[in-house]
Amino acid sequence: MVSGKLAAGRLRCTNQDLPATEGGVQRKQRRLGAGSRGVAAAGLTLVLALSVAACGSSSTSSSDSSAGGQANTAAAQAAIAPYTGHTSAFPVTEPLSKKLPAGTKFAYLQCGAQACAVAGKTFADAVKAIGGELTVVNAGSTASTAQAAVSSVLALKPAVTLATGLEPSLYGGGLKTLSDAGIKVVSISVAQDITPFGITFNYLGQPTFELAGRLLADWVIANKGPKANVVLYGVPEISFSPIMQKAFEQEMQKNCQTCTERTASVGIATLGTTASRTVVTDLQSHPDTSTANAT
Repeated sequence: MVSGKLAAGRLRCTNQDLPATEGGVQRKQRRLGAGSRGVAAAGLTLVLALSVAACGSSSTSSSDSSAGGQANTAAAQAAIAPYTGHTSAFPVTEPLSKKLPAGTKFAYLQCGAQACAVAGKTFADAVKAIGGELTVVNAGSTASTAQAAVSSVLALKPAVTLATGLEPSLYGGGLKTLSDAGIKVVSISVAQDITPFGITFNYLGQPTFELAGRLLADWVIANKGPKANVVLYGVPEISFSPIMQKAFEQEMQKNCQTCTERTASVGIATLGTTASRTVVTDLQSHPDTSTANAT
């Protein structure tokens, strides 16, 4: 049994007796130098934040950022400075030109990941605040479930359809069918060209996730220094995840020549079920890992 505690950005385990197997994690690693021992999970973002547990020692000391002169911690600290220690400005500044007609229908194509369910609750509050009504349609995590969900949405005849979490191609031509029927299609976190899919507007595209990947790397370098040994877990079925991982790797290579970094993939279908155990098993197989992040 494994029990973990997340405190001050560090996840500590009190026991470890899981088998040291790979657990289905797909991994890619680049070794640049010696890593520090123990396992600390920090900076976990939405996808695995509530489910990841890690095992090993819980030392709170950070690597000396000046040791060896191979980590450009000054550049890393400068990169993350605008995003730390203060609240960002609210991203929307333009008010609606007029109120929506009462009861305007919205539909949400909710993917099968737990993160999409969390997003759905946020969308429900937002739609209610502007006077609309939201219907959640389960899109699952496969092409067949996604395309069936589109058919259900088409029958609902909403004014707007929200979609996030899945590659647009999984819907086949479904999103374009919705658009051709006069339904506005708004996607969130699609890190590719939206034109072929009939999407009206996409919020948070590729540049956003490239930046996020770089900032994750710079946070590691600024806080863990030249001996950091880090893993970034991603979900390949979610379009922005590979983008973040690539940017993360490139920034680590740019600003820390003595660090060790690797990326690993966790399937979307395992989120909320076996993903946490998979991550624990992966970390047990790599006991020198000092920091774990997720897209």
